[in-house]
Amino acid sequence: MTTTVLRGRSLAATSITLAVLAASCGSDDTEPGAASATTGPSGTTTAVVTEQAEASLERGPAVTVGEGEAAAFVTVDAEGNPSEVGIRLTEDALDGLPDEPDAPPTVWTLELPESADSTMFDHVSLDWASSGHEPPGLFDKPHFDMHFYMIDETDVAAIVPTDPDFGAKAANLPDEPYMPAGYVVPPEPPVEMQGVPNMGVHWLDGGEGLVPGEYVFESTLIMGSWNGEFTFVEPMITRDWLRGKPSLEKDIPQPGVFSRDGYFPTTYTVGFDEDTSEYVITLGGLEERSSE
Repeated sequence: MTTTVLRGRSLAATSITLAVLAASCGSDDTEPGAASATTGPSGTTTAVVTEQAEASLERGPAVTVGEGEAAAFVTVDAEGNPSEVGIRLTEDALDGLPDEPDAPPTVWTLELPESADSTMFDHVSLDWASSGHEPPGLFDKPHFDMHFYMIDETDVAAIVPTDPDFGAKAANLPDEPYMPAGYVVPPEPPVEMQGVPNMGVHWLDGGEGLVPGEYVFESTLIMGSWNGEFTFVEPMITRDWLRGKPSLEKDIPQPGVFSRDGYFPTTYTVGFDEDTSEYVITLGGLEERSSE
């Protein structure tokens, strides 16, 4: 399913705002050593044999993106527990994308397979911003926003400015322990103005030095909230960087307290699967968490 949304003003902080923020805050989808037997991009399950155990890669329905396809996936270990969730983009999905500088991003909703039910994630949206988005000098390169939502599509669709409590819900931030450590909301504009329709409020990694004109945007990990709840994890990746078939692995800061039960990721990876000619964006190292 393809829809469009208006990103709004949540990241429309000024250069001064982001300078203050920076100052105030001071692999692929198989295990290493894997010998795998993979299917094509439209397959639903891929058997992956590792040195330790057998795992399976299960795909949700593929959607057409550009001249290729995209699908959400879950990797399940030999005991049936999810170990990764992510997105796979065929190499040609980066070609033929819309180029509409004045239009809102194009959004594809990606369904997760049933094996994701025990994770904290409900569904994934893949957003293409052909000219980037605000603020200028920071995230204004052509890129993908990949929202891994912990709320369902109905709740996401209800995040609209016509809600009379829209500003109050944006300003209702989760208590500090419920958000990943080191993530902050920009101090400007006022948080009640930072709600983005069909998304929520975006939290930035305070340790990345997000200063317009100085920060080199290739890949970053955003967190999101709405009305007092931690609601999404969002890799943001430029098309040019992805085309270089990068290899990236980073730890994901963890909340001190969880408001949901389920498996939550501890690592963020970006890579290229030469066997299937797919870019692979993964939230991995899933660990079971309990609400408190």
